[in-house]
This record gives sequence, structure tokens and C-alpha cells, in this order.
Amino acid sequence: MADLSTTKSRTDVYRACLCQTWRLKETDGNAKAKPVPGQLLIAPGIYEINNRCYRMEQGGLYRWICDGGAQQRLLWDGNTLHLLSGIAWLHAHGNIDNQLDFQALYQTAQMRKLILTCGYISNFAVNILNAVGIRSHILTALSLHYDPLFGLSHNMIELQNPANHKWLLCDLTFKCIFL
Repeated sequence: MADLSTTKSRTDVYRACLCQTWRLKETDGNAKAKPVPGQLLIAPGIYEINNRCYRMEQGGLYRWICDGGAQQRLLWDGNTLHLLSGIAWLHAHGNIDNQLDFQALYQTAQMRKLILTCGYISNFAVNILNAVGIRSHILTALSLHYDPLFGLSHNMIELQNPANHKWLLCDLTFKCIFL
């Protein structure tokens, strides 16, 4: 059995955006790294994780696993699709976290996926989008026929793309955007 006190600790850092994931390589140790902020939404930069430097400059969701456990952050690079993708990556469908208020969801999302039904993830996303200046709101679709998974309704978000001012419909439960 290996002596853990002499084993070099391992850190794995990943970026997830759109339909891909990438494992980040450690950046040159001479880089001017700053500690990862204690908030979910972060700006591009070079960050220090577990005494190692990582260049985080493109939008999406960044996850890392090290001795202290797992953490994740949404990187806002000004690209709306990257931010939506990051929100989708940090969500799994279910209802375990439905009872949490926004602040508790925001804190939980820094450590693990949020497990929410469609209305709750839509509300969470609208709060984040509005915080970065993207106009958005929740849309509810109603059905005359009962579905065992969704009941009689389903919630999505509509947001105004800042690049062209067109409205986009986004379904975070099914992780798709209708252009």
C-alpha cells in the first residue's frame, strides 16, 4: 500500500462547453495566477488550483477534482452560448434540489451538479442570465395530455441574444436551443 503522505496529490481540471469536454494542462509555473473566486460565475484568467496554475479563458463550465474534493465554476467570456452550455452542464434532471433557495443553489452549484426539475433550472438560469445583462424570462408550455415525466406542463427559457438581439428558446432539461 502506498504511503499517502509522500504521494504527490493529483489534480484534474476539465472544461465542458457545448458537446465537448477538454482536460486542461497545467500552465507555466511563472504565470501570474490568482486564487479561484468563491463565487459560481468567474471571469477569464489564470487560476491557481491545488498549487498549480491553469489557464481558464474560454467560456463554459470548469470542474476540478483534487484532495479537497470537487468544485466547479461557470466562466463568463461574453459568449451567450458558452454560458448557456455551462448552465446545462451543471444540471441533471430530478427534484432533489428543488427546495433550495437561489443562494443555496448558487453555493451548491460550486461543488456539484444541481438536480432540478424544469421550472427550477429555468428560474436559476434566468437569474444568472439577468445578472450578466442578458434579457431572459421563463416560458411555460401546457398540454392537454398528461405525461408521466412532465405532467401537464414544461418550462423553458427565452433569452435575447446580445449579438443580434434575436430571441432564442432554450430547453435546459433536454439541453437544446431552438434558433
